Amino acid sequence: MWKRVPLDDNKQYILNLCQDSEQRRFCALTELGHEHPHAVGTTSVIPIELLRKNAWGEISSHFPLLPYNIKFLFGPHGEWLTEQENHAIETEGFSSVPWITAHPPRFPPK
Repeated sequence: MWKRVPLDDNKQYILNLCQDSEQRRFCALTELGHEHPHAVGTTSVIPIELLRKNAWGEISSHFPLLPYNIKFLFGPHGEWLTEQENHAIETEGFSSVPWITAHPPRFPPK
C-alpha cells in the first residue's frame, strides 16, 4: 500500500493518494501538514489504531478523498481508484472512465 513509516503516537497522519509523472498511482502516508508532492488529494487524519492494524478497507470506506469528498478503494497492487472510476471500469470498460486526474493512470501489468 505505502512505505512503512515509524508511527509516533504524538503525531497525526494523513494518507496521500498520488499519481506521479509516469501516471502510476500509489499512496503515501505523511504527517498532517506535510502533503506528498504527487498528491491528487488526501484523507483527513486517520486514527493511529487503524494505521497500526493495516485496516485498508476501513480507511478507504471511512476517510474520503479530499478535497473532492469522494470514496476510494485500493486495487490488488496498492493502486487506488475512486468509486466512480471503479464503477465505470466494471460497467463500461476503461475507455469510458471519468478519471479524476488529467491523465489516465498506468496500472501494473496483470
